[in-house]
Amino acid sequence: MNNSNKFLFKEEFSDGKYRVLSLTDGESNLRRITCDASSVCIVPFDTNEGKIRNVYLARYMDYLTGEHGHTCITLESKNNFDSDFEEVEYICKSELKIDCDVNEVYYLGKINFSLPFSKTIKCYAVNLDNHSRDLSGFTIEVEESDNKMYILDRVRFTRILNGEIEDTVCLSAAMLLTSYINQ
Repeated sequence: MNNSNKFLFKEEFSDGKYRVLSLTDGESNLRRITCDASSVCIVPFDTNEGKIRNVYLARYMDYLTGEHGHTCITLESKNNFDSDFEEVEYICKSELKIDCDVNEVYYLGKINFSLPFSKTIKCYAVNLDNHSRDLSGFTIEVEESDNKMYILDRVRFTRILNGEIEDTVCLSAAMLLTSYINQ
């Protein structure tokens, strides 16, 4: 883009959740989508001898590729809780069917995205060690009536670190989790 021209910004669309922005310097044009709704990302994990063993990811069908993908449990924030912990606690109860303790929840930080659209997600980790019924790890008790768009899978943590899970939310959350647990 030419630095001598003034950079112009125009909002083409807004529905309160998403905005489409048009950016131009007079010669080049760019459109961006921003998401104004806040989201919460939950990274359930378990450990073995103090090291992260498994993370529990949402397996979903990617209808564009026709294949399954994995991502963290990410929900739009309701913004009607008195504290962030109460919201995480609600998500754990509704999505994982567990009552989590404040000592099992770790605020990892924010994940910011720029492309293909702009969004910020608050990321939390939940230690499931006290909720596992067998030595292999946590299993979720999902009822038939649960209308979920995903299935929760146990995934070895090293698969994310090795790049086998091609989701940027998972990789970002794994890096945050590693830096937090290994401090």
